[in-house]
Amino acid sequence: MANRFNTKKKTLYEFKKDHRMIRGEDEEVVNRENTMSVVKWKDNKGVLMVSTAFGAEPRTQVSRWDKKRKRYIEVPCPAIVKNYNTFMGGVDICDQILETYRTWRKSRKWPVKVIIHMFDLAIVNSWFEYRADCKANNRKSKHILDLLAFRLSISDHLLNGPPRKRPREDLEFADMPTSSKYRVKSLPTIDRQYDGFNHWPIFDTLKQPRCCCAPGCTSRSRCRWSKCDIYLCLNKDRNCFFDFHNKD
Repeated sequence: MANRFNTKKKTLYEFKKDHRMIRGEDEEVVNRENTMSVVKWKDNKGVLMVSTAFGAEPRTQVSRWDKKRKRYIEVPCPAIVKNYNTFMGGVDICDQILETYRTWRKSRKWPVKVIIHMFDLAIVNSWFEYRADCKANNRKSKHILDLLAFRLSISDHLLNGPPRKRPREDLEFADMPTSSKYRVKSLPTIDRQYDGFNHWPIFDTLKQPRCCCAPGCTSRSRCRWSKCDIYLCLNKDRNCFFDFHNKD
């Protein structure tokens, strides 16, 4: 930001205004220790950058579209801008995706905001690693979770995942539906579906059986599964429970 320069001090330099610079022109200011460079480059508009690794030299040529000539022309470009454009696909994309599902919480204490930001950053970075592993294993795109589903699966696993010791005395079963009106339950997350723990059958005394939630099944069943809280077929002719909870 150009207004961060205190022009009242003689040791600091006031950059030229954008309308005084021609396209491809740049100006550079270096601190006394020669460890930080501030470069202003005129493209379509003025671009101001600060770096501790690059400066204006060496300059290279880049192609830009000229509206008056209606063709591409070669424009001098500082090294700091060239390197930024080359490696900008990392932090910028991470910050952009981080803003999509950021955890918002009002707090006057800055450590709380920092901790929440670190949690969101860890989830986004984990999602990048998850996608890279899926692509390395040639997994189809339709089977790869998006960021929202990935966040929901993490929260569902933390809230409903099995404990380390897996004590059997802490088992809890979903209550039997008492109302005659039935709303179809949403399918569980992948972590809960394939964790292989506490999926116990419950046979409800219902007048009308419920629709089986297994994909592709049109049958009805009175067999409900305690953890997923959905109805699946389990009889001598069909075992939708095994197909639904088996990865293979």
